[in-house]
Amino acid sequence: MLSQMFGMETSTFVTSDKVYLGSSIPGKDIIESFGLVSMVTKGVRGNINDELELLMQKFLDKSNQIGGNAVINFRFETGTYQQNGSGWNVTYLFLYGEAVHVK
Repeated sequence: MLSQMFGMETSTFVTSDKVYLGSSIPGKDIIESFGLVSMVTKGVRGNINDELELLMQKFLDKSNQIGGNAVINFRFETGTYQQNGSGWNVTYLFLYGEAVHVK
């Protein structure tokens, strides 16, 4: 999934027909905006792609719960920090975008 995100030359496609980097969706009309949707997970271990896929599904479910059937202006961040000075690095994923209803 990550290779798809960074390997694309277009500024609109990300992972599916529901999540877009840009502020519009080619061939679709945005009917209503429901505002910012975000998801965070901390303490990622193992395969980050698996964790990202799970978080993405929860992210899309959250958008659907408030009436959205797509997300525009999608962004995600990942990084590490030291937890409570323990010397152990913790990885986090942060996804956000604007939930919209499109036709």
